[in-house]
Amino acid sequence: MPGTHLDTNFRTIARQDPAVRRVAPGWLRDRTKGEPTYILDGNVATVKQIRRLKQSDVASITSMDGEKAAALYGPNAKQGLLIITTKASL
Repeated sequence: MPGTHLDTNFRTIARQDPAVRRVAPGWLRDRTKGEPTYILDGNVATVKQIRRLKQSDVASITSMDGEKAAALYGPNAKQGLLIITTKASL
């Protein structure tokens, strides 16, 4: 995916803090179904990163369904991924 820097050298992603989903802004939550893992510039997002994220800073957002995400990145991705690339990372 252009602009995506998700490290594909590993077989599983880290478990995300459940609080990330609670602090995600509405414009971001509205782009998904369920409770995906948020990936920000190639890494599992933290609460602090999501709180600071502004819509105007985002270059692209890609959604990956749970089945495909889990096959590629392991069980912590089973709810899907929301892959966010910021303009600063391009």
